[in-house]
Amino acid sequence: MSPAPSLAQCCWGRQADPRRGLEEVHVDEKTVSPLLALSEDKKTLVFSPKKTKPYPDCPERFDHWPNALGTKAFHKGTHAWRISVDKSCAYKLGISYGSLQRKGPGNAARLGYNPCSWVFSRYDKEFRFSHNSQHQAVELVKCPAQVGVLVDLDGGEVLFYDPTACVILHSHREAFTAPIYPVFAVADQSISLVQ
Repeated sequence: MSPAPSLAQCCWGRQADPRRGLEEVHVDEKTVSPLLALSEDKKTLVFSPKKTKPYPDCPERFDHWPNALGTKAFHKGTHAWRISVDKSCAYKLGISYGSLQRKGPGNAARLGYNPCSWVFSRYDKEFRFSHNSQHQAVELVKCPAQVGVLVDLDGGEVLFYDPTACVILHSHREAFTAPIYPVFAVADQSISLVQ
C-alpha cells in the first residue's frame, strides 16, 4: 500500500482549475489594527503609518502590529484562499490559532514570532516562512502577484503557492491542535483577497 499523497502533490493535481475549492474568505473587522483600513467588501487591507480610523477598542482587535484575522475558523478538512499582493512590498499572510494575542508590541502578537501563527512574508525583495521565531528564507526567481494558502488540517500541512506560475513557494508540516483562522498583515500599500 502506497502512502497518502502530500498536500503539495495534491495541489499540483488541482492546477487545471485553479479556483476549484477556494474558500470565500473575509477579514473580520473586529480584529483590524488601527494602522489598517478595511474595504467595504471586507477583502482589502490598506496600510497607513498613521492610525487610519478610530476603531472601537475590543478584545479581538490588534492594537500594535498591522494585523487582521479572517472571519471564519476552520476546524478540519482542506481549505484554500488567495491574496493579491502585487501592490505591496511588505506583507505577511498565513494561518493562526484564535488564541493569538492581540494586544501589545511583544512577539506574542507578532505574526510568525509565536507558536500560534504560521506565515509567508515579504519585506522588499526578501521572502521567508516564519513560525515561533524560526525563519526560513524562501528563494524566489520573481515576486508573485498572488499568493495562495492551502491548509490540510487533518493531514497537518500548510502550503503557500504562486497560482499564476503554478509554483509551490513553501510547505510546512504541523500537527494543528486547534481551529485555525486566515491571518494577514500589511505594512506597505495594500493586499486583497481574491475570489
